[in-house]
Amino acid sequence: MREDKIAILSAQETHVDMDKLNRISKQFEKQLLIYNSADPTSLNGKGVSIILNKKYTHWKDATFTDIVPGRALMLQLPWGDRGTLNCLAVYAPNDPGENACFWKSLTTRWRKNCLPNLDIVLGYFNIVEDSLDRHPARADPNAAVEALQEFKTLSLLSDGWR
Repeated sequence: MREDKIAILSAQETHVDMDKLNRISKQFEKQLLIYNSADPTSLNGKGVSIILNKKYTHWKDATFTDIVPGRALMLQLPWGDRGTLNCLAVYAPNDPGENACFWKSLTTRWRKNCLPNLDIVLGYFNIVEDSLDRHPARADPNAAVEALQEFKTLSLLSDGWR
């Protein structure tokens, strides 16, 4: 992050317990702020982290919200003249049915709680919207893809890869 001047980094499948997280945070406390969302039902279980480079961000003013523990973590960060940058880091389930339910639950939560429009959603989605994004090409189940697309529509997000 220092050498490449990366301001915000997201990590999925972190499998970090509190002791390990505290050791890593202490080791890099001058350079990085590390916030981890872990699955509370399993020790050293699935998780998602957002790491801020203290040199390039207003890290002291960052707000983190556990949307789905171990699966979805929101960052609200002051970002220059544009105001607040709203990011969501996700680690979506691998099972297609669970994946569709995950995106649908996020959509419901955003609508019900009037959560802010997102500028960036990053992470490991465990699906692709277009079969050409896989090699060899294969389509993911429509229910999961449509649920992801509906969630993206809430914030008028588009695929940055494309």
